[in-house]
Amino acid sequence: MSVLVEVQDSVKAAMKAGDKQKVAALRMVVCELQNEAKRTRTDLDEGAELGVLRREQVRRRLNRFQGSRRDDAGVTAAEIRCYAVNLGVPQR
Repeated sequence: MSVLVEVQDSVKAAMKAGDKQKVAALRMVVCELQNEAKRTRTDLDEGAELGVLRREQVRRRLNRFQGSRRDDAGVTAAEIRCYAVNLGVPQR
C-alpha cells in the first residue's frame, strides 16, 4: 500500500474521530503528495513519497523555527507530528 493511500485512510479515521487539527494536517500531506505526482507527471513510488514527506517536514520545521506567525500554530505542530509518524520517526 502506498504512503498516499495510508495517509488518505488516516484522514478518514481522523474525520470519524472528529480530530480537526489532525484532519487539516493530513490533508496538507495528501495535497503535497498529489502535487508532487502532478509535477513529475508520474506515479510516485514509496521512496519518492517518503522523500516528499521528509522535504515537507523540514520545510515546516524551518518555517516554525524562523518565527513565521500563523493563527493556527497548533496545526503546524500537528503537521510535523503527522509527517514524522508517516516517516516512522520516533516522537520526542
